[in-house]
Amino acid sequence: MSIRARAGRTKSLRDVINKESSRWQLIFKKAEQLQHVETIIKRHLPPHMVEHCRLSAFADGQITLLVDSAQHATHLRFLKPQLLSAIRRDLPEVEQLTTRVRPLPPPPPPTPGPRELADHTRSVLKDCAQAVEDPVIRDMLDSLSKQ
Repeated sequence: MSIRARAGRTKSLRDVINKESSRWQLIFKKAEQLQHVETIIKRHLPPHMVEHCRLSAFADGQITLLVDSAQHATHLRFLKPQLLSAIRRDLPEVEQLTTRVRPLPPPPPPTPGPRELADHTRSVLKDCAQAVEDPVIRDMLDSLSKQ
């Protein structure tokens, strides 16, 4: 049994996404807007603050920035008047700037590498392989002991 598309009823993914009234189109436009706003904000931040700040939200004239430490939030609070006036030159609809401390998630733990068998374990596996009568299990134990 095969699945066939009915002629005239199916739409390509490109058509669904590019449709003006599509929910996807609205999501893409919002993402582009947020990316544009974040670019403007990062342009006006001091260079040492750029990597510690990220845009959280932009709605109703309010920008919310997430910073990774209280130290950077305090620094931004002191820079807020200058930063707001600089941002307003590019985005006149901005009325308010708020900051929230949200530490970056910790990096994932490193993946463990292959572990070596101890010599004693290797010899026990060989002894077990010799004692087992089933050839399949014997071969498996023997291959384990050689790893």
